[in-house]
Amino acid sequence: MIDKKNIADILNISKIIPVVELLDEFDAVPLMEALIDGGVKVVEINIRTQAAFDSIEIIKRRLPHLIVGAASIKTPDMLQKTIDCGADYGTSPGNTDRLMDAVVKQSFPFLPGVSHASDIMRALEYGHTIQRLCPVVSLGGVKTLKYLNTSFSELIFSPAGGITDENALEFLLLPNVCSVGGSWIVRSHDTYAKKWSKVIERTKFSFDNIAKAS
Repeated sequence: MIDKKNIADILNISKIIPVVELLDEFDAVPLMEALIDGGVKVVEINIRTQAAFDSIEIIKRRLPHLIVGAASIKTPDMLQKTIDCGADYGTSPGNTDRLMDAVVKQSFPFLPGVSHASDIMRALEYGHTIQRLCPVVSLGGVKTLKYLNTSFSELIFSPAGGITDENALEFLLLPNVCSVGGSWIVRSHDTYAKKWSKVIERTKFSFDNIAKAS
């Protein structure tokens, strides 16, 4: 049984976690339905837009079985809004003591963003043994994760940033990677044009590729 308060359980539900950006909350449900039809069980909504929090609230009300994370949390206030709108977990582009303290206080499932050893060590001090290395390709990709497995063997990563259908499996085959996040599945022009069939097609293609190879 999945413990929705446990970030490890959440991230182990799916090998691929699409990260999407919504400019219009009215697109939230049809886009999520397309992703679900393509095989998605966990999705992250980037909260860089005005529509993001309303979109999460709508999705959790209309499609409660879908696990929804909020991406790009940077402050305690953003964390509180994430919790208030009903998100199942959160991720951040980096980590600060103020944000990490707020996460601990709220007992909220969280995936802290890291990009170098100091980030990793700070997140570890707060008990986060699962972290998001991002932007992973720019930071050295598979080679960096292999190095981190020797220096931080207790850590598991859900990397993002530059991952595509062409390289996703390379990351997923690493012993210290549980899943990958990425925006390659949902392309902004398909959302704007409401080409939901394209989203379904691309999602199925990505998930089928991983299933065949694993």
